[in-house]
Amino acid sequence: HRPAIVCLGDSLTEFGSHVVGPTFADSTLKNLPTASEVLRATDGAVEHGPGWITLLARDYQWRMTADVINRGHSGMTSRLLKADLGHIVASLPVALHNDIAAVVLMLGANDASDSQVPVGEFMQNLVDICTALREMIPSAKLILATPPPINNQVWPAATSNKGYGGGRSLERLKPYAEAVRRAATAIGAPCRLLDLQNDFSTRLMHWADTMHDGFHLSSKGNVFVYKQVGEALRDIGLNPSLLPSKRPPALSAAVDMQDDRDGRYAKSARRS
Repeated sequence: HRPAIVCLGDSLTEFGSHVVGPTFADSTLKNLPTASEVLRATDGAVEHGPGWITLLARDYQWRMTADVINRGHSGMTSRLLKADLGHIVASLPVALHNDIAAVVLMLGANDASDSQVPVGEFMQNLVDICTALREMIPSAKLILATPPPINNQVWPAATSNKGYGGGRSLERLKPYAEAVRRAATAIGAPCRLLDLQNDFSTRLMHWADTMHDGFHLSSKGNVFVYKQVGEALRDIGLNPSLLPSKRPPALSAAVDMQDDRDGRYAKSARRS
């Protein structure tokens, strides 16, 4: 079977499936029924892709080694995900349940907004969610990510007339990132911490332009998260270039890829 990687979280995960950037969407796809048009028709949003999940899915599909599934939901908190986890797992194709190789979980941005989830409850919710995931999907390794930082100069201005700023700030978010770190330690192996909040500030000279509105990822921010999540997946043994290719048997028999003219299989450890 072909393994799957499932991504859980809030809008930072949901929007990870964006495809095009805002300039391309506005100038090239303005009059076409694309996903960008659907978003603009609903709430005025514009894509800021390529999203980090879109990029991951491309890598694994290009090598034919795994599927990447997005189960991010805008507005999600740890409290809500804990309540909805069984429903979300049940929404996955039944055939995948024994073949989910990893779950990427990124929460905290909404928990840290006005009167949402206290930091102590947030940490316990993460532990409970990861414990439940181990029971529901024992085949999966866990990657637990801290939420990216918030640009305090941009976010309030971007939301002042929209009514959903939620009191978010970098200062309010920092304790939730620390709670993620503590939760990852408490959970232990096979949970791998991905400290995005720290990575944004230590691996990028200027991270302010990685959020298009001070909170949600820009195209640049999506590429950065893609690289960091990809590195974490490789660390737990899910390098798309080294996993066995899952080409259909009739195709494999009929079309010999050993010459590898497009280079897709040059680094594959083995083929199936």
